[in-house]
Amino acid sequence: VYGYDLSTNTEFTICTDPYNQRLPVIYGKYVVWNDWRNGNWDIYGYNLETKTEFPICTNAAHQYFPKTGGRYAVWWDERNGIGNWDIYGYDLEAGTELPICTDPNNQGYPAVHEGIVAWIDDRNGNWDIYGYNIASSTEFPVCIDTSDQFRPWVHGNVIVWFDLRNGNQDNYGYSIHDSQEFQITTDT
Repeated sequence: VYGYDLSTNTEFTICTDPYNQRLPVIYGKYVVWNDWRNGNWDIYGYNLETKTEFPICTNAAHQYFPKTGGRYAVWWDERNGIGNWDIYGYDLEAGTELPICTDPNNQGYPAVHEGIVAWIDDRNGNWDIYGYNIASSTEFPVCIDTSDQFRPWVHGNVIVWFDLRNGNQDNYGYSIHDSQEFQITTDT
């Protein structure tokens, strides 16, 4: 994993462990990525201010697709059984791990911003979007339409995703502040 400082036009090293690293993401002073150095996919981080690398999750099961946004990193995790995907998080400031969603059905592709997490979830027999407020430890449904919803992203007070309810991929959003869903695109 390498970085590039746009203000100085210089490249710098983040991680050159001899095993594979992939899927780096950055937010603020933290970079997180998938890492194979322990013989399975784990999550590692790097603090750009202190220039230090640190393990986030090295559980013996696989952890996939890390995201970061603010002081938290999130990922999907198979520690509760192969094919049983759950969502876990890590407080990058406190250095503590926290379960986000360990429902017996599958959860995947999480996103996080400033303590709000969103992910896809198949507990209702199709892929829906659920959310979690880390500060209040509260889970909430975002979209449980009977069609599939995928790839949520969170920023500020809004969660967005793509949705198949109209027979094509449309974009929808959800206002966390007033718990209201809204359609973003309508093109057929």
